[in-house]
Amino acid sequence: GRSSCGQILRTENHSLRWRIWLSLSLLSFCLAVAFGAMLARQHMEEEKFEQSRNSLTHRDELIKITLDAGWMFEAALNQTESPQLRAIAWMAEKDNFFHDGIGNQETLKERFAVASLYYALGGPSWNRGGVNFLREGVSTCEWAETSVDNRGQKFRMGVDCTCDNVEDIQVCDHTRRSVKRIILSNMNLRGYIPLEIRLLSDLLELDLNHNKISDDFPVGVKELRMLRRLDLSHNALQGSIPSDISRL
Repeated sequence: GRSSCGQILRTENHSLRWRIWLSLSLLSFCLAVAFGAMLARQHMEEEKFEQSRNSLTHRDELIKITLDAGWMFEAALNQTESPQLRAIAWMAEKDNFFHDGIGNQETLKERFAVASLYYALGGPSWNRGGVNFLREGVSTCEWAETSVDNRGQKFRMGVDCTCDNVEDIQVCDHTRRSVKRIILSNMNLRGYIPLEIRLLSDLLELDLNHNKISDDFPVGVKELRMLRRLDLSHNALQGSIPSDISRL
């Protein structure tokens, strides 16, 4: 009898030790998982903070560049949702085209101008999915898509940086890959043409017909010395067209 009782006690003690060991092992595993999850969250929060700090630094740098170069006026800073600040915020926080630095200033100037145009004319509500405007990480020249007109002829809708149009062969600068044309007809544009349009110094054609653009005639257009074709028909623009523009 005593032998049987001793064996039972030893078995129970062994079983108890096993349960205690198993419980401690499970507890250790749970603590390790919880600690790992905490470290992962902390790492993610640190990365998010670093990205936010870098974006803020980049945004401030872009603001300084645009102000110092005269691309943007300080009045735009007074409106947190101004097209200019929205363009800069997008370039700083989402776009990675200049991820290795601010980059070529002429290229940066055109990107800022076209992004400002996008936001000033209600870009998020454009037809055709915005024809690739504000496509991240690619040249501004790629913000376009190929469309077909009523005659079955293909044409580029959006930004065009080529000198392919025979009408421009004498005046188009073949040495510069810059914005030569912006075609956004019947795209549900709403708003106004911002002053930053003047920054597109090589622009030869601006076609924004059949939209809902309002406000007075865009002052910035008068500074486009290379402009050869302008079509703002079928919009809601107010006032008269300047005499030096009516020749186009």
